Amino acid sequence: MSSGVPVLGEVTRKCKVEKISEFIFRIILVQGLNRQIRRMCEYFGYEVEKLERVRIMNISLKGIGLGDWRLLEEQEMKELKTTIAYSSNENQPAKSKQPLVSGQEQERKKFRSSYEESFNSSKKAQSKRNEGFVNPKAKELRGKGKNKPQPRTFRKTK
Repeated sequence: MSSGVPVLGEVTRKCKVEKISEFIFRIILVQGLNRQIRRMCEYFGYEVEKLERVRIMNISLKGIGLGDWRLLEEQEMKELKTTIAYSSNENQPAKSKQPLVSGQEQERKKFRSSYEESFNSSKKAQSKRNEGFVNPKAKELRGKGKNKPQPRTFRKTK
């Protein structure tokens, strides 16, 4: 798991995995894809019964109930800002627009056509990702509805 796992057509980034007991792991993600831990475990034949988020970046979630929140402490805010300072393009100044020279216009058209091709091919890949299961044994491992709740019956009260 720690060296990356194929999930939805891409290999996950490396993460830290510590095996606490036979069926308990501590996983520290770098990436955080949708349902990443569940899909990684499914790939290796494990079924996730309980998943607990302990922290987000440097912010501990200890003592915070489901749906609750708290204000960040000053030190947490400083660490958070330091950590994300160079993580996006928002901090970089926008380039000034200058009139295009004739050669630049042709380059732009080439770029647009190659971009559209890659965009269309990524859409096809994305639709393929959503088909079927990641693990061919996934359906078998989940069982055939043995853990499905029974339908409820309701009675009218007078």
